[in-house]
Amino acid sequence: MNILLSLTSFPIVICLLFTQVEAFDLKPILADLEKDGVTIIPELFSPEEMDAIHDYYEPIKEKILHVLDTDKGHQRIFQTDGVTTYSHYWKIDQDFILQAGPGRFDTSYGFREGSFASDHLLHHPILEQIMQQTLHKEYTNYAGIINAMPESGSQYWHRDTHNLADSNNDGSQLLTMDDFYFTVLIPLVPLSEENGTTEFRIGTHRKTAQAFDEAENKRFNVALGSAIVFNGKISHRGRENFSSHDRPVIYIVYHKKWYNDRYREGL
Repeated sequence: MNILLSLTSFPIVICLLFTQVEAFDLKPILADLEKDGVTIIPELFSPEEMDAIHDYYEPIKEKILHVLDTDKGHQRIFQTDGVTTYSHYWKIDQDFILQAGPGRFDTSYGFREGSFASDHLLHHPILEQIMQQTLHKEYTNYAGIINAMPESGSQYWHRDTHNLADSNNDGSQLLTMDDFYFTVLIPLVPLSEENGTTEFRIGTHRKTAQAFDEAENKRFNVALGSAIVFNGKISHRGRENFSSHDRPVIYIVYHKKWYNDRYREGL
């Protein structure tokens, strides 16, 4: 009976998936990414999918918190847009846990198996269509999670990409490059200003650091199952979490294969 149910249900699932992709209009998404550097994709994942991912995350979080509580970690010093940042990192199995601002951590730990490694998460057809239009070819991706705990402070402003320069570290060299890096944020809880939804300096994917203060700062309320997609060149930061609950957000990074995103300054 289970086999029969799987076989008869499979074409229905595939049909619904292709219907979703065919009905999706990429034009406003691509226009937002070009003009603002960031856009929202609503209802990308079902409530059932989000529940399964959240359940898988809970024991992983507990192991990460144990490491943070019992290990002092290592100091990390790095530059972003000419500003020196002091932080910490920890090692867990084959992965790192990075301090990503006060009260928040960033890691790819746990993304080699289970719900975190599902093909539908890492290679969602709508996201793949967007990347085919923006990165075109010869790109890859990987995923991780960043969690902001209650009462965590604001993150430092940063781009997700390196500025690709040893001097004049304001992004001027970066802006001469074709786009090569996009980040997708998939929250495991609804995002709001109360729990610190990400703040973006709109249009700064096309600006040097000197122009950042002139940019409009914008934050988005994001429903569970929806996603934020943004150009890795845009200046952004996670904001303080005033709520009484964690704010875990999965990120999927798409980048050209020539770019070594495993390198982290200060590790």
